[in-house]
Amino acid sequence: MLGLILVLVRSQDGVVLIDEIDTGLHFTVLSNMWKLVYETAKRLNVQVFATTHSNDC
Repeated sequence: MLGLILVLVRSQDGVVLIDEIDTGLHFTVLSNMWKLVYETAKRLNVQVFATTHSNDC
């Protein structure tokens, strides 16, 4: 998740593409991860495109 946040911060006013955003994360942290991604992307004006095969996302 630290790497994800660093990418978002470095992409201010841009676009981030993430393949399999939930890889390596336990399903219990996914809602917090999405909240963090949403709030950070909104604050920094970053458009996020993410893929997953998980039903938990």
